[in-house]
Amino acid sequence: WRSVVSADEFLVVPLTGMKGVSGALAVDKRRGSRSFGADDSGLLDGLGTQAVIALENARLVEALRESRAQVRRADRLGTLGTLAAGLAHEINNPLVSIKTFLNMAPEMRDRADDSFWGDYHRLAQGELERVRGLVGTMSRLGGSDSGESSVPRGTVALGEVVREGLGLIEHQVSGQDVRLQLEVLDESPMSVHGLRDQLHQVVLNLL
Repeated sequence: WRSVVSADEFLVVPLTGMKGVSGALAVDKRRGSRSFGADDSGLLDGLGTQAVIALENARLVEALRESRAQVRRADRLGTLGTLAAGLAHEINNPLVSIKTFLNMAPEMRDRADDSFWGDYHRLAQGELERVRGLVGTMSRLGGSDSGESSVPRGTVALGEVVREGLGLIEHQVSGQDVRLQLEVLDESPMSVHGLRDQLHQVVLNLL
C-alpha cells in the first residue's frame, strides 16, 4: 500500500521491541503549520513506547495461548498412551470369548442347546459391546485437539467412569504386588453433570 503525502517535514519514531523493529510511527507537518519541537518529539516517543508495550503484550498472550494448547495436546497424548496399553489388555479377554463362540457355532448349528445359544450367545454379545465401548472411549478422547469436547454435557455416573479407569490400568499393576479396590462411599454423589470423556481422562491421570 502506498500513499503520497505532500508535507514540509516528517517526524518518525521506530517501534523497537525485544525482537527488533516491528514498525514505526510517523507524523507529517503540512504547509502552514508550525515546525516540530522537542515536545512533539517527546510525545511521539511516548506514544511509540506505549505501542511497543501493547504489541509485546499481544505476543505474550498469543505465546501463552499456544503453550496452553501444547499442554493440552501433551496431556491427551499421555492419556491415549495409557488407554492404548489398557485397551490391548482389555480387548484380549473379550476376543477369546467371542472367538470360542464363533469356533463352536458351526458344530452347534443344528443343536438346540439353550446353554450355548442362550447364555453363551449373550456372553459373546456382551463382550462385543464391551470392546466397542473401549474403542469408542479411545476415539472420543483422541478426536479433539481444541481442548473442548463436541459432546454436550450430561449426567455422568462416577462409579462407572472410575470402574472403567481401574479396568484399563489394572494390567499395569498386575504381578507387582499391588491390589486395586473400588469403594464407593454412601455419601458420595453417584452422578454429576459434566463431560464424561474429560472425567474419564481425569481418572486415568490420577491413577
